[in-house]
Amino acid sequence: MEEVLDQLFSANEAPQMGVHALPIDVTESASQVVIRAAVPGLDPEHLDIQVENGVLTLRGELPAPTLESGEKLYRRELSYGKFARSIRLPENVDAAGITAEFKFGLVTVTAPRVEPEKPQPLRIAVKNAESKTFDATTEESNT
Repeated sequence: MEEVLDQLFSANEAPQMGVHALPIDVTESASQVVIRAAVPGLDPEHLDIQVENGVLTLRGELPAPTLESGEKLYRRELSYGKFARSIRLPENVDAAGITAEFKFGLVTVTAPRVEPEKPQPLRIAVKNAESKTFDATTEESNT
């Protein structure tokens, strides 16, 4: 059992370089939707946040630190590599008004809500079309 645990938590494992899912918190109120994600150790300039077709995507990469000459890795529990997370925003969000703030390793994205447009009734005018009256007696006499 100890061997299995040692292999599972081996200090010599290379960091995973796949794309990691970024854990997020999403809260909403009547006026906004707020997305928070912890990205410790990341320079905010290396964080890419985009909105396309109503989907907000957060991307970035946290490179693993390099070891100095003669230095050995004893334990690695922090996640390194690329990360990405996409979430669909509600329809009544103003994509042009979205802002992002980075503070103490936490990125907070705020998406303001807009009042949905209320459908306006469209009144259709009804025209009175003149109708021809069909006179069966004059039709019969022409034949």
